[in-house]
Amino acid sequence: MTNNTLTVVMPVYNTSIYLRDSIKSILNQRGIDFNFLILDDGSEEKIEKIISELNDNKITFVKLNRVGLISTLNEGLRLCNSKYFALLDSDDIAPEDRLVKQLGFLENNPSIGLVGTSIKYIADGINYSRWAVKMPSDHFAILKGLHEGKYVLVHSTIMLRTAVLKKINGYREESYPVPDTDLFIRMSKLSNLANISDIYSLVRLHEDSMTAKNLMSIIEKNHFIIRKKEMSKLNIYKNYFALMNYRKGIISYLKRNYVNAFLYFLFSFLFAPQRSIYYLKNKYKLIL
Repeated sequence: MTNNTLTVVMPVYNTSIYLRDSIKSILNQRGIDFNFLILDDGSEEKIEKIISELNDNKITFVKLNRVGLISTLNEGLRLCNSKYFALLDSDDIAPEDRLVKQLGFLENNPSIGLVGTSIKYIADGINYSRWAVKMPSDHFAILKGLHEGKYVLVHSTIMLRTAVLKKINGYREESYPVPDTDLFIRMSKLSNLANISDIYSLVRLHEDSMTAKNLMSIIEKNHFIIRKKEMSKLNIYKNYFALMNYRKGIISYLKRNYVNAFLYFLFSFLFAPQRSIYYLKNKYKLIL
């Protein structure tokens, strides 16, 4: 890898069905040069074959022996010699101006150590709707949201200063399965955080995602990272059913099943009314 400005890191584990589109969204970035580091965490699928078929010299492919997400991310950090470090999950899509705008933003705002984007949720199928969520752009709004357990930064959309990430020793194994919340809070102690709220990265919702498979553990660990104490079993289940129904509501909306979406959002509201209002309000604000 020769580019000293930016390295894009993509951790991969058994996401071959979406991988080509995710990789192409990075290769199609406009107005910017970068290294593209793809790390396969011991997938059972033929990831290397997909990458070889794409045949692009920007890509550096590394095959790991199932070390887990945290170690995969830290291996990406170890191999990164660039000033900036960006991420994209292997089932998401980066808009073609994402990297150049984030890089320009960080170059012009030295107090900012990490910048993400707003998002649009997508599902499989070209005729489905999209669900847009406008993320807060101000550091203090983001920090307040993080400490309230709200979804205000999206890991798959971030670009950050490599030196700051190395200064906090990268990702911590004990934060799994929510390495992002722990990372954001530790980063915030050394630099400000931001989102470019008018860029919308495409985040794919599906039942095989790490979030879907680990939802209850994510809720429990997220609470512990923020509060430094265990969450009661009752609150774990309340938050789980609220978030599960919210996710199902979005997926139903994306697939134009609006009656089902309404029912799922209603169930989500019954379990966690304030949280449901917060997320739906962000959607509402966007379409005013």
